[in-house]
Amino acid sequence: MIVEDNGLGMDLKKIKDDLLGLNQTFHDNNDSKGGSLYLVHRQMTNFDGKIDVEGQPDKGTQFIINFR
Repeated sequence: MIVEDNGLGMDLKKIKDDLLGLNQTFHDNNDSKGGSLYLVHRQMTNFDGKIDVEGQPDKGTQFIINFR
């Protein structure tokens, strides 16, 4: 499954391993909590799946969710 947006995007080189951590936010949006991606990652890990991420600042982000 692929989920993508055309929002603010992320500098994946800068954030590296922090991406899937709990309470990680990468923009100054007041409503950002940083929990959703962490929860999806935990569930995928529990089911032996994985999440790949592609994106660039100001160009959006694409999350590729792989079930095994």
